[in-house]
Amino acid sequence: MGALDLPEESRVIDGLTYTVKPLAARKSLQVMTRVLKMVGPGFGDVVSLARAAGAVEEALATFAASLDENVLLFAVDAFAEVSAVELVPGRPVSLGNGQHDEHFRGKPVEMFAWLKFAAEVSFGPLLVAAKAKMPTPPVPAASPASPAPPTAG
Repeated sequence: MGALDLPEESRVIDGLTYTVKPLAARKSLQVMTRVLKMVGPGFGDVVSLARAAGAVEEALATFAASLDENVLLFAVDAFAEVSAVELVPGRPVSLGNGQHDEHFRGKPVEMFAWLKFAAEVSFGPLLVAAKAKMPTPPVPAASPASPAPPTAG
């Protein structure tokens, strides 16, 4: 599979169709590493892949007190390079090369919805794979059935 035939996903956000390809491996690692460092020092020693992937998606999708402007701009720029929007149906326009800056002017809610979607495209498969490898918690034993109440006879 070459760079031209990467899988892509589309989603309608506020009436516009956005199409996103997964980040390249190197860029994906850069975004994940920077976001994990931003969300807290505890993730510097992440041993759980599922926790790491989930943290990246959550941090990119929500307003957090620990947001770092440089990290957020790096992530937005990285995802913009693999994203397009259809302003006219069937005619995608790249959000790369700074186009996302004008496109999302005055639309922070839409920008964060797109950012969450873009993170899901790149990191969603990682989260799914990590969750599949996690042991399932034991099912609690069912409590014994309580006796039926006496019937009036």
